[in-house]
Amino acid sequence: MCKGKPKTIRFEQEVEKTINQFRGNNFSRKLHNLVYHFKNTIPQRQQKARELDERIKEKGKTLSELNTQVSDLEWIVRSMEALVSEINYVHKYIENCNTKLKARNSDPSYPGGKPHYKS
Repeated sequence: MCKGKPKTIRFEQEVEKTINQFRGNNFSRKLHNLVYHFKNTIPQRQQKARELDERIKEKGKTLSELNTQVSDLEWIVRSMEALVSEINYVHKYIENCNTKLKARNSDPSYPGGKPHYKS
C-alpha cells in the first residue's frame, strides 16, 4: 500500500463497524478497499439506477392505465346502480298499475258489471 500523509478522522461506531467488515488486513487497508470499491462500482450503480428509473416509469404508466380502468369501472357501476334504481321504479309502477286494474276489474259498478281481469 502506498504511504501517504497520516490523517486523523472522527466517525461514528457504525461507520467503524462497516469499514471493519470490509476485506483487508488492517483498518487502513479496509478503508482503502472500501473507498476504491465504491469508486470502481459507480458505473454499475448508475446503470442500475437508470434501469430502476425505467422500471418506475413503466410501473407508473401501468398504474395510470389501471387508474383509468378503475375510473371506467366506477362509472359503469354508477350507471348500473342508476339502471337498477330505474328498473325498481318501473317494477313498482307496474305493481301499482296491476293493483289498480285488479281493483277496477273487481268493482261491480265498473261498466260491464263483472270483473273481466283474471289474476
